[in-house]
Amino acid sequence: MESQNNYNQIRDNAKPWNYIFSAWGCIEFVICILLMGSLIRVISRDKWKNMKVDMKLAYMMIFLDLFGAFCLLFNSINNLASHGLFVSNRILCNLDAIMLFLSFFTSIYCVGIVSLERCLLIVYKREYSERFYFSILGGLSLINIIAAIQAWVLNGYTLFPMSLYCFYNLKTPGGFTGSVLMVVSVGIADTLLFVCYPMICIYRRKQSQNAQLELGLDPLKVQREVNRTIYKSLGIILASALTNGPYMVILIITWFNPDFLTPIIDFFQTVIIVSNLLLNTLILLNMKPELLKSLKEMWGFNSE
Repeated sequence: MESQNNYNQIRDNAKPWNYIFSAWGCIEFVICILLMGSLIRVISRDKWKNMKVDMKLAYMMIFLDLFGAFCLLFNSINNLASHGLFVSNRILCNLDAIMLFLSFFTSIYCVGIVSLERCLLIVYKREYSERFYFSILGGLSLINIIAAIQAWVLNGYTLFPMSLYCFYNLKTPGGFTGSVLMVVSVGIADTLLFVCYPMICIYRRKQSQNAQLELGLDPLKVQREVNRTIYKSLGIILASALTNGPYMVILIITWFNPDFLTPIIDFFQTVIIVSNLLLNTLILLNMKPELLKSLKEMWGFNSE
C-alpha cells in the first residue's frame, strides 16, 4: 500500500487536475444538497409503508447519491487541505473505495430498476410485486459485495492517479476481478435504463399526440410540442450514455493496459462518473413528472 511519501508523490504528479476536480466537487456537492434535499422532503410526505415500489427505489437512489455527494465533498476538501486521510492508509483506502462504489453504483442499479418498473407498468400495463424488483436490486448488490470482499482479501485496492480516491488495482487479481464484476453489474443496470427509458418516452409521445389530436388541436402545433418533449427526454438519456459509455471504455482499456490511466485520464473519467449524481436525478424527474411538479411548487415556481 502507498506510504505517506508515495501519496505525496502521486498527489504532486496529479496537479493541477486534482485541484480543478476538487473545486468542481465542492460546487457539485452544493447543487446536490439543494436538489436532493428538496426531493427527500417531497418524497418524505408519504410514509415508507405507503410508498409504491418505484418511489421506494427513488428514495433509496436519492439517499445513495446524497451519500456519494458527501464522499465527494470529503475527498475534495481532503485534497485541497493537502491531507491523505482515507487514501494514504491501507485500511482507510479500502473503506474509501467501498463507500464510493457502493453509493455510486448501487444508485445506478436503482435507476435501472425504476426504468424497468415504469416501462412494465406504463408501456405493458404489468404490475409486479416489490419482492420482484428488490430481488433484482439484491442480486446486483450481491455482485458488488462479492467484488468488494474479494478485493479487500486479495489487496485489490489502490490510490488512483488523481490522488483523491481509492479504487480497484487492476495490476492485482483481486482488483481486476472486482473491476470485471462491477462492469457486469453496472452493465445490466445500464441496459435496463437504455432500453426501458426510451420505450417510455416513445410511448408517452404517442399517447400525448393522440390525446391532443382528439381535442381538436392544430396537428402541426401538437407535433412540435410532442417532439420538444421527446427530444428533452431522450437528450437526458443521451447525456447518461455519454457519461457511462466513455467511463466503461476507459475501464476496459485499463484492463489490458493499466498504465493508460494517467492523472488527466483519471480526471476525465472521475468527472464523468460523478456527473451521474445529477443525471440520475434528472432521469428520475422525467420518469416521475409528479415529483418535478411537487418540486416546482415547493420552490415557488409555476408548476403548470
